[in-house]
Amino acid sequence: MLNSPILDIAIGLSFLYFLMGLITSSLNEMIMIKFESRPKKLKHAILNFLENDWNGIGEQIISSPYVKALKKKPNGFPSKIPANAFAQSIIDVIKEGDDLPDDINDIRKKIKSSTIISGEAQTWVLGILDRSYGKVENFYLGLESAYDESMDRVKEWYTHQAKRWVFVIGLLLSIILNIDSIHVIKTLWSDEAKAKELAMLTEQSLNNIEQDSTNSGFILRDEKGQVLYRYTTSDSLSTPTELKKNYQQEKTNIQHTTATIKGLPIPMGWDADNLLEEITSPNMMGQISRILGWLMTAIAIYLGAPFWFDLLKNIVNVKQTIKKMKPQTSSTK
Repeated sequence: MLNSPILDIAIGLSFLYFLMGLITSSLNEMIMIKFESRPKKLKHAILNFLENDWNGIGEQIISSPYVKALKKKPNGFPSKIPANAFAQSIIDVIKEGDDLPDDINDIRKKIKSSTIISGEAQTWVLGILDRSYGKVENFYLGLESAYDESMDRVKEWYTHQAKRWVFVIGLLLSIILNIDSIHVIKTLWSDEAKAKELAMLTEQSLNNIEQDSTNSGFILRDEKGQVLYRYTTSDSLSTPTELKKNYQQEKTNIQHTTATIKGLPIPMGWDADNLLEEITSPNMMGQISRILGWLMTAIAIYLGAPFWFDLLKNIVNVKQTIKKMKPQTSSTK
């Protein structure tokens, strides 16, 4: 198995899909920033925090000074609202311009007499107050915790929606770059030297890539250990400067990663001189195979860069283990 191109092809394909996953992630991030998708989803989530009796509080929260301070433009909305800002906004609704009472029972009276907090929203706030064990600071913490739990659900829903776009973007990239997985596998299988070259380039590159556990991204370093590129899907940016910086970073990442892919010894791209001929080829089986190859690439990209990075490391470890075992096996015989 060591002398067959199977492991080399697996390593090369995993690296290709990993790089394509990075490009797709960066493109998706740029689209989210450009169309302010996160702020729109967050605003919708705030206004619909509870299904009923919440709209009034929601409007108060998004117009509070704590949220306005996070906006990148007057008529916009921040991409993230910290839990403490959310909690303080609700406290302001309860206070109605007065000072917040020091006694929990007095706070309860203000909540029950509120003209804004009613129905299910009132039941929710009172429930958090009941779990504060008579301490106002616990009430603050309870509001923050409840918000964080709700935002975790929103984030899960948002991520699920974003994954759909990842597949669409991945399919479009597969077609634009003409990365046909079936054709790539056939080419590497028939050219063992090319498969070995690809695996060698992959293993060398792998030494300079590490996973950033703080944001589920990746860091690419040079031979001296200096950070060259940082791939991230941060959702905590809110100021114009940070958003612009992140947008430019993702753009640079795409350019670098695309150049890396084009430098790999794999068949990809279109023949500009014969493009029309390729697209309108009467070879039906060839066209079907190409479409299936694009779909395979898109599905692989959909699995995400982290998936392929972990798999890549495991396959490389298997290959290195087999290499270490080979001399021992020979000496035994």
